[in-house]
Amino acid sequence: MKKAIEKYVDFNDLDKVIGRNENGCFLKKGAEKFIKTRIKEGYKWDMDDMFLCYVENIPQVKTRKKLLETGIGELIRSEDIGLAEGWCLYYNDPFCDGDGIVTPYCDDEYYEEEYGRKVTISQTLEEILPRTAILKELIT
Repeated sequence: MKKAIEKYVDFNDLDKVIGRNENGCFLKKGAEKFIKTRIKEGYKWDMDDMFLCYVENIPQVKTRKKLLETGIGELIRSEDIGLAEGWCLYYNDPFCDGDGIVTPYCDDEYYEEEYGRKVTISQTLEEILPRTAILKELIT
């Protein structure tokens, strides 16, 4: 069976890993001891090089206000930034989703076809937030 290497940091340790200043985000001294490595069975590829690590144990939030309190990003209407109608997680630096996208979204059309209604805030957060990662290029 194939194995892959993956790095991750616990949400509660983010303040020990990422710092912010006028130039953007930076990796704090000693951050490497909070970034853990694991071997995942059944995966063909290691974690993509564009990621510093994934973020685990993010609190399960259901509202826009609670999302803001995490510091990860903001939920906005996706059509406000030129995407299809729906909800978009507008990540704060240095975060992104598991595909390296800093503005992933869930569109209403898909949910209307699949579930007969538009996508809700809580569905968007359930779908996108657990795949949060830290993008290397956003670290100075």
